[in-house]
Amino acid sequence: MKTAMQELMRFVDSFQEEAIHPRILRVKIKELLEKEKEQICNAFLEGKVNHSKDWAIEYYNQTYNN
Repeated sequence: MKTAMQELMRFVDSFQEEAIHPRILRVKIKELLEKEKEQICNAFLEGKVNHSKDWAIEYYNQTYNN
């Protein structure tokens, strides 16, 4: 799984040297904002059980660094 920002970077990179129309970029950003909201909620709920900085780093690495 990728973070919303990682997905946005991949999307932008897929255009390579082509220009991205602002409307296309805006639609993608709106889509990824919803995903980011879900990711933040999931992390918060998991963090209520395990609340340490080490756990948070481990959660991030296991969830987003595949």
